[in-house]
Amino acid sequence: MHILYKLRGYAVVSIGIALFISAPTNVLAATEPENQKLVRIVHELMSRVEALEKKVEYYERIDRSTNANQFDPKRNFSLAALEHQKIQSENVELAGDEYFAETEGADQNKSDGWSGIYWGASYGASATRSRSTFESRTVITGTNPNQGLGGLVSFSPNNIGPTTSNWLKHDGASVDVFIGLNQRLGSSFLAGVQLEGSSGQIAFGSTLLNARWMTSVLARGGWLVDDTTLLYGLAGWTYGHFGSSQNYPLVIPDEFEAHGLTVGGGLEKKLADNWSIRAEYRFTEFEDKNFSRPSPFGLSQTFGLGGGPIYETTFYQELENKMHTGRIGISYLLSTSE
Repeated sequence: MHILYKLRGYAVVSIGIALFISAPTNVLAATEPENQKLVRIVHELMSRVEALEKKVEYYERIDRSTNANQFDPKRNFSLAALEHQKIQSENVELAGDEYFAETEGADQNKSDGWSGIYWGASYGASATRSRSTFESRTVITGTNPNQGLGGLVSFSPNNIGPTTSNWLKHDGASVDVFIGLNQRLGSSFLAGVQLEGSSGQIAFGSTLLNARWMTSVLARGGWLVDDTTLLYGLAGWTYGHFGSSQNYPLVIPDEFEAHGLTVGGGLEKKLADNWSIRAEYRFTEFEDKNFSRPSPFGLSQTFGLGGGPIYETTFYQELENKMHTGRIGISYLLSTSE
C-alpha cells in the first residue's frame, strides 16, 4: 500500500513536469507571474505526496500495534476502520498506565510490618544490688551557761565511720506499659523511640526499701534478621520513685526519687501483621543518693550535773543501687508510616 501511494505521487509529479516541458513556446514565453504560478502548482503537488506518505507511515504503525489483536491485513482499510483501531490501541495503553499506577501506589501504601506507632505491655522480674555508706559526726554546737559540776568532767565527741556495707542482693517484679514509634531504614535496619511507665515492688537491700514506680525514655535500634524477626539494642534514661519504711535506717527519708542510665537489648518476633512478642534484658544504674539527718535523740548534753559544752550528732548515709531486669512483652502496631 505504501508503494502504491508513492507511485501515485510520482505519477502526479511526472505529469506536471511533462506538461511543463511540452508546453508551447508561447506558454514558456509567458509572463513571469504565469511561470511562478506553474511552479507553485508543482510544489503543491509534491507537498501533497509527502503528506500522503506520512499518512501511510502512520497507518502502518497502527497496523503493527494491533497485530496482537489478530489484525487481518485483508480487512477493509477504510479510514473509519483504521480510526477505530487507533482508539482501541489508545485505550489499551491508557488501561496499562492506570494498572501500573494503581499497583505502584499499592506497593507504596503497603506496610512493611514494622514502621509506625505501637503500644504494648510487659512483665518484668528484677534482681537488685545495693550498698550503703554510713557515717556519724558529732560537733560542739554551744556551751551551757550553767557550769555546775559538768565543767569538771571531760567528754570527747564519738565520731563513727564512714563505714561501707557489702553489696546486698534482693529482687522484685513490675508491670510495664509502653508506647513508641518505629521507622524502617532501608531493608534491614530499624530505629525508633519508646516511652514507658512501670509499677511494682522491687526491693533494694532490704524489703523496707522499694522502687514503687518508674518511667523511662528510650531509643531503640536494631537489625531485621528477616521480615518477622528483629534483634535490637536500647539506651535511655530511667526515673524512679522509692519508698522506705520508717526508721529504716535512721537517715533515709520515707520517699525519694532517683534516676540513672538504662541500657539493654532484646529480640522481637512478629506473630501476625500487627502483633508481636518481645523478650529483653536491661541494666539500670541509679545515681548515688546522699542523705543526712540530725540524731533523733536530740542534743547530746555534757556529763555531770549540767553545764559545759553542748554536742550535736548528725548521721550521713549514701546509697548505691543497681538493677538487672528481664522482661517479656507483647505489642500491637497501631498505624503504619508510608
